[in-house]
Amino acid sequence: MRHGLPRRLLAILSAMLWLPTFASGAEHITLEVRASPEIPSDATLYFASNVNAWNPGYPAHQFKFVSGDKSHTLWRLELSRTDAERFGDSIEYKITMGGWERVEVTAEGGDVANRRIGAVNWSSPEILVTADVLGFRAGQVEAPPPSVTGQLQLHAFHSATLGNQRTVRVWLPPGYFDKTKKLQRYSVLYMHDGQNVFDQATASFGVEWGADETAMSLIKEGVIEPLIIVGIDNAGGERTLEYNPSALESQGRAAYGDKYIRMLTAELMPFIDALYRTKSGPEHTGIGGSSYGGNITLLAIMTRPNTFGRAIIESPAPWVADEALFKIAEAHDDWPERIFLAVGDDEIAGGGTPPEVWVREMRRLEKLLQGKGLDEDRLLTMVVKGAKHNEAAWAERLPAAMRFLFGEGSARRSGED
Repeated sequence: MRHGLPRRLLAILSAMLWLPTFASGAEHITLEVRASPEIPSDATLYFASNVNAWNPGYPAHQFKFVSGDKSHTLWRLELSRTDAERFGDSIEYKITMGGWERVEVTAEGGDVANRRIGAVNWSSPEILVTADVLGFRAGQVEAPPPSVTGQLQLHAFHSATLGNQRTVRVWLPPGYFDKTKKLQRYSVLYMHDGQNVFDQATASFGVEWGADETAMSLIKEGVIEPLIIVGIDNAGGERTLEYNPSALESQGRAAYGDKYIRMLTAELMPFIDALYRTKSGPEHTGIGGSSYGGNITLLAIMTRPNTFGRAIIESPAPWVADEALFKIAEAHDDWPERIFLAVGDDEIAGGGTPPEVWVREMRRLEKLLQGKGLDEDRLLTMVVKGAKHNEAAWAERLPAAMRFLFGEGSARRSGED
């Protein structure tokens, strides 16, 4: 008998070791959509949002059919806490049927404003967000007409490094095919989010940077040298991962901006050099992008200082991932010959970051670069009043950027517009 109690306690303790442990609070947001009863159960509904770079058909964010009756159909999606927390209290979204031509509409067939998920109480055992969808666009909407100026060549480019394929758009300067200039070589500007660079018909939100029109005008005026511009399409739902340092996590994975940069320098640049008459050396090679495209531009000029000598960094978010980019920059000393750095004072993007933060962090980056020896001949900064976080704002500033990076005698004063 004297051994019975210890054995019983031992059995109880052993059993306790196998009890499951429950994390406090919810681990996902459940999104429920109540839609038209006419939508069949085998239809595909998607969550298009700033969480997935506004991809209207992102496979990981597809709703599952739950039930249906004469009044409505019910669809459900679980958005992971990992994804949701990156955007704080400012998740914006719309419901689609796989493309923007099949986006949700009002009862009158008009556009639906972005839906929003506000502050989330993660200590709750369950978080439910519901949305009533009155209908979807019936089919193809009239796309904006192509708006390309000059010669634009498209390539389907496969990357062994990233294991994916994307469109690469190459804009050629006027006179490139002139037989009298067949020996002339050109500087190259590589730009991220290539689908938004040249053509409103392919731009994510129907507004382009207008890099072709801007370059054409400046070249014809003799303000900048003729150059080649390469637009590299982003990878949709993988954009956040490709455009940031590994310290950032998204979709439960670490970002891999280093691999994207390796793809650019070891695969794409040799591909472009083999097909086109390019000049070599950092003084003839630029790189540029906006938002997370600005982040990957900043990372690229730091990790490949002997490759890129010109950079356009528009509306970057260097504070993400525990300020990983700032930490790298503070330890880095070999900077490009010229950097254009700009932001608007009315910017709000993914995560709902207020405008004053964008300006403050841009000024912080500017001060860091100045401390590294970049004077007004090497660094041009702009804080533009009223400018927002969109292609229209970046297009507006592109002429100044291109004059500074590739022109002579341009204004190189750091200040505010």
